[in-house]
Amino acid sequence: MNIQLLSTHALEVQFAKNTIVLEADAKHDSALFMTNSYGKEFKKTRMFTWPGEYEMADCLVRAFESDGRFTVFVVQVEDIHIVHLGKATAISPELIDFLRQVDILVFPFDEGGIEPKEAKKIIEKIDPRVLLPIGAKREAIFPLFGSAAESVPFYKTTRASLPQDKMEIIKLLEM
Repeated sequence: MNIQLLSTHALEVQFAKNTIVLEADAKHDSALFMTNSYGKEFKKTRMFTWPGEYEMADCLVRAFESDGRFTVFVVQVEDIHIVHLGKATAISPELIDFLRQVDILVFPFDEGGIEPKEAKKIIEKIDPRVLLPIGAKREAIFPLFGSAAESVPFYKTTRASLPQDKMEIIKLLEM
């Protein structure tokens, strides 16, 4: 699986049979787009705006209400669990408990979102194997973890190559 940052909030996930784009949409309080990719031309094929369970492009998607207004998305691809926190401004303790099985956590850092110090507490409770900070204010999280993450154009992983003992923080370059 390869993951690239297409824009401030859009990730392209390439896997064996397909390519999808995960994007929390600015026009909706709680929406995630999953898009089949054709080269660099993207056609929106499915928008998830409501809590529930969905399937698309060999992916299982579970959407959870996080704070009465926004939705958190769990996408399972190739036995890897990717969580996209969308535009959530708070995460309930019950949802944090559920998310502890996360492999890759996509955490948006934006104006009006979860503050970096609170985000650090949430991230430590969820304890993902990989953290992918996105958003306009993502630089604020690196110092809190004592990390000056090197920028990389993409993140390549498999289930077997995910870190086991310590969380890895990945800073993706915007394509």
